[in-house]
Amino acid sequence: MDDVIIVGAGPAGANTALGLTKSGHSVTVIDSRTLLGDKVCTGIIGSECVDKYPPAPNIIFGEPTSAIVTTANGKEYYFSTSYPQASVIDRTEYVAEFSRQAQNNGAKYFLDERVTSVNVMESHVKVSTTQRNLTARCVVVASGFGTSLLSQVGLSKSYEYMVGSQVEVEIQNIQSVRVYLDSLKTPGFFSWITPTTNNKGLVGVISDNKSKHKLEELLKHLALTDVIDKVCGPSRSWGIPLKPINQTYSDRVLVVGDAAGQIKPITGGGIFYSLLCGDIAASVLNECLRNKDLSAAALSEYEVLWKKEIGKEILSSYGIRKFVERIPRKIQSQLVRVAKAHSLIEDIIMNKGMFDLHSQIFSAMFSHPAVSWIFRKNSMDSQGSKFVQDKIVEIGTNKQIEENELVSR
Repeated sequence: MDDVIIVGAGPAGANTALGLTKSGHSVTVIDSRTLLGDKVCTGIIGSECVDKYPPAPNIIFGEPTSAIVTTANGKEYYFSTSYPQASVIDRTEYVAEFSRQAQNNGAKYFLDERVTSVNVMESHVKVSTTQRNLTARCVVVASGFGTSLLSQVGLSKSYEYMVGSQVEVEIQNIQSVRVYLDSLKTPGFFSWITPTTNNKGLVGVISDNKSKHKLEELLKHLALTDVIDKVCGPSRSWGIPLKPINQTYSDRVLVVGDAAGQIKPITGGGIFYSLLCGDIAASVLNECLRNKDLSAAALSEYEVLWKKEIGKEILSSYGIRKFVERIPRKIQSQLVRVAKAHSLIEDIIMNKGMFDLHSQIFSAMFSHPAVSWIFRKNSMDSQGSKFVQDKIVEIGTNKQIEENELVSR
């Protein structure tokens, strides 16, 4: 019997496995995929992630210092910083390396196997796959958003989510990341082009629904305007939770990564948070395994620690995302214009190093006098504008509510 079975070999599961094997525990990892690390992703990680979990130099496609934002009215705005705030990486290789290190430390991997059931017993956990039955002292659920395993271990899943769709394309002379805000030609919450390597890039859309159809519309527009040369292969889609699940632990169980809702609600990015929470999960499990106490009470320390690390940021970003969605497109375009005119985004990121702290970036920008003036100017235009004004006040003065909600969960 193993100490731990981990379901899912993404960044959360792989890093949890690595941490546990470094501490001398026996670990089995099960994943339905045959290629480690293979998942749809933009492959962008911030400088904090790069510093804490350095990618190998040969898998870094680029370190962009600029982005072009196209607003709903079709105008383009160029934003740049004097040094890179993020890196574009080969996501598959980056995540797979954590698994390779875990395997080198003794972790067993079963690929191309889907877990069909997880049964938590009084003294152990039984995990059944399409090919075998396994037992362990505890289990880590890291099998991604929408996993059916949560209900089997007595936990609830997230029902609020967005959908992303992405495809590889051939491009020419695109050095900057491009972001498209919602319009008839580039539909969705937002869309993007991320340059990778060898005149290729990733085009994607994130939306509340029908993201694949919206991606097709975007690709047609980009082809007609000669932004892309051709599409390379079929598109892929994935679900992204907007909020963490209500509880990420139970007797002999921890939930990590997308399955737990440990993502950035504004962009849907999850690599950094998954790696961080994998570290925390491994640390807590190591202590609990050594103390021979895998009860929910003992494992609850995991939730305390990950919420202390990223919980407040997730809740704040979730609130910001919800009201940004309701800002009229006309005002969104004005906000981008003012942000460029006053160098707001560049100054905030450069001066405070907040690339991964989306809520603080938005809060700092919205508190700027020029941005506040836009909301006051448009206060009589629609109920949406009034809603935004109220939310700006809430973000600036109601931090205690966020903290209380965090503790209560």
